Amino acid sequence: MAKKERPDVVNGKTPRFQTNCGKLYITLNKIDEELGEVKIELGKSGHCQKTLLTFIGVLLSKLLQTEITQEELHKFLKKNGVEANCGQHFIIKGAKYFSCLDLISRNCIDELNKEEKCASEKKT
Repeated sequence: MAKKERPDVVNGKTPRFQTNCGKLYITLNKIDEELGEVKIELGKSGHCQKTLLTFIGVLLSKLLQTEITQEELHKFLKKNGVEANCGQHFIIKGAKYFSCLDLISRNCIDELNKEEKCASEKKT
């Protein structure tokens, strides 16, 4: 698979979420106007869960920088991340999340859906 090159400067957003595990920051960066990089930061302490979530962000970024289609990634996240249940659900702005992984997956899917909508609007 060919790799998308990361420019020196990327545009993105970093919403903060209060979860049962602490504050979770999900950075979604664009490369060539598409989601191309995900960074995940959990609170300030150094524990196993923080390390695992950081690693998931790196893996998602590497996956995004290959030739995977947006549709394939959407299906992957929906199958493996959405509603992944750790047993400690939480509610943010009226939406119920089953884990931090569920929250991360849904945020990535939302971003992919926005890109798809923008791309289809540009075609018309």
